[in-house]
Amino acid sequence: MNKFRRNLAAGIAILVFGVVLVHALLAYRVVPDSYSMYFNVALTVIFSIIIIELVARGMRLIGSKTLKEEGSAIADLFRVIAYTIVAITVLYELKVNVTGLLVGAGFLGIVLGLAAQNTLGNILAGFEIMATKPFKIGDTVKVSTWQYGNIASTWPHGLIVPGFEGKVEKVGLVYASLLGPDNIRTYIPNGILIQALVINYERSETMHIEQRVELLLAKSFDDFKSKMNKSVKSLPQSVRRQISSFDIEITDINSTFYGVSLKAEVPVRQYSEISKIIKEKSLEVLSSTKQV
Repeated sequence: MNKFRRNLAAGIAILVFGVVLVHALLAYRVVPDSYSMYFNVALTVIFSIIIIELVARGMRLIGSKTLKEEGSAIADLFRVIAYTIVAITVLYELKVNVTGLLVGAGFLGIVLGLAAQNTLGNILAGFEIMATKPFKIGDTVKVSTWQYGNIASTWPHGLIVPGFEGKVEKVGLVYASLLGPDNIRTYIPNGILIQALVINYERSETMHIEQRVELLLAKSFDDFKSKMNKSVKSLPQSVRRQISSFDIEITDINSTFYGVSLKAEVPVRQYSEISKIIKEKSLEVLSSTKQV
């Protein structure tokens, strides 16, 4: 912030000095009339560069606090638009037929727009994501595209939502990047992301764990349930207090085993750790469960 303030103060000082200098040069007719057009163009370019760079740095600084790396992308887009306007202004000052150029540029823009419609769509989608903020940098999310549906429940898990899971690292103008649990980065085009189902784990404080184990019919369900409850209660206090509820029930039965569901409610950030602990405890209890 201090560096930006210094740059802002220097920019304002240069602008003030430039205005005074230009007024003096025009008042005392230092610049010959034949060169006045080029002098005006030079001043337009210099002052425009100073103003554009000051505004762009301010946008990048403000955007870095709310949008993080996206603030840089917005500042760069502002530069492109602003310098395009400056270029048109300079051409007009130089008596160039700007109207003809704009007509030609408009036709060229249509051709390029058709050729790059996917890229433009990703850019517009990027701005929509930045504005609506379904997630922020650092959130853990799962992105499931509309082309794929849910996967039916199978052992040893329940309903699966297919998708790409990871921590949001960046949302740029064209791509968003996720850092997955395997430390591999996934880059998703914004045009796909804006249409996708986004599950944001950070927007909830707790999550439900549901694990399924198979208990042979020859073994006692009551003994398994009693030992499993005792095993969970014997966990360290720092872990036990994170489990707000724990339940064991039979969900299905066949000729060989019971399908037993272990359910718990835990904080989002401790989900993986506690889920692993419950799985390990269930395997230990299964091996020690008494026969009927």
